[in-house]
Amino acid sequence: MDIEVGLESTAGRKSDLKSGMQSVKQRAAQKMVSEVRKNASTQFNRTGKYADGWTSEVDGDDVVVYNEGERDSMSHLLENGHVVIDRNGVLHGDWSPGEDHIKPAFDVAQKVYFQAAEDLIDDVLKEW
Repeated sequence: MDIEVGLESTAGRKSDLKSGMQSVKQRAAQKMVSEVRKNASTQFNRTGKYADGWTSEVDGDDVVVYNEGERDSMSHLLENGHVVIDRNGVLHGDWSPGEDHIKPAFDVAQKVYFQAAEDLIDDVLKEW
């Protein structure tokens, strides 16, 4: 095998792997968004605004899943729990327990990510 041909072939595989990983990240991010929306819809579905606000961005190596809707500041309160305060700001001393809806979605998305990455690597190696 000519060295230049081998280097071009390796560069092509590296490019395939890099673009494939972008797709893997996007797929995992979309899965997490759909899972969080599903979990939030079943647990906190008064208006649906909280569930609908979930979205994701993939920027290089970073994947961010977040809530950008009207109810975006509620995520940590709903996940971790909070004290109960009425509309007048009066503390009632009650504790509203959190309900896991983000962590389970992360766990599902993580499995999707690892499986898709493994499949991609297997495909690239088969072509080698």
